[in-house]
Formats: sequence, C-alpha cells, structure tokens
Amino acid sequence: MVMKNIQLILIFILSSLGFNAAAQQTNIINQYGPPTFTGGTVQSPSESFAIYQEAQSANYPSTDLISVYPDPARNSSSVLLAQQAMKPVTLYIVNLNGTLMRTYTYDGGTSQLSFDVSDLQDGVYNIQVQEQGKSMQSVKLLKQN
Repeated sequence: MVMKNIQLILIFILSSLGFNAAAQQTNIINQYGPPTFTGGTVQSPSESFAIYQEAQSANYPSTDLISVYPDPARNSSSVLLAQQAMKPVTLYIVNLNGTLMRTYTYDGGTSQLSFDVSDLQDGVYNIQVQEQGKSMQSVKLLKQN
C-alpha cells in the first residue's frame, strides 16, 4: 500500500513537471506537428518532406537540364535544356551563402539559356532554372578567371 502511494506521488510530481511516463513509453511524439497536406502524423520531419516532394513532383514536372558549359566559366556560360521550354523560363544565380546574385528571364521556345558571369567573383554558384508551372532544377557552376 505504501509503495502504491509512493508511485502515485511520483507520477503526480512528474506529470506536474510535464513528463508523462506512459506517453514516453508507448507513443512516438511528432514535435513538429501533423503536416497539413496529409491530414495525419508522420514519424519524422524528413518523412514529412519526402511525402511533400513526392506530391509536388506529381503535380509539377521539372525542367530537365542537360548541362552547363563552359564549366569553369570566365565571362559567360549557358544552360542546355533537354527540350525546348514552352513557357517563360527564369534562371537564378545564387552564391553558396544563398544570396541571389542575378536573375535572367527568357521567353518560351528556347532550349539554350546563355548568361553573363563576367562581373561575378571567382567561386562556386548554384544555377537554378525554373520554367513557368514546373519545379526548379539546380546545377553548380564554377566561376574562374
């Protein structure tokens, strides 16, 4: 009887501190909350993001990139698309700190996107290409003098 009372007192103290022994033993708690796009809970944030990416890729096909040339680049470079873009295309040059350095917009009907890099500092840049209505694709480019 005394032991049962001690257990109840410990459970009361721990629960008042926000610790639920039963929940800790039997439930997996998703600290990030349920994602709104599935209507349920998932085991981890990475699983949640994977589900989101899968859903988005089905809705928005990507713009397929073949290559960036020349790489390394000095004054200018070009991105070659797998097929002609039917809608306007935006090309972003982003440094490795995530700062947007340049933005170029091209009309539909092109498969080669040429851009100037002469005034950029030497370094590695992410070239991000997005056709209107499709998901963004990214490739790295080395700028060197």
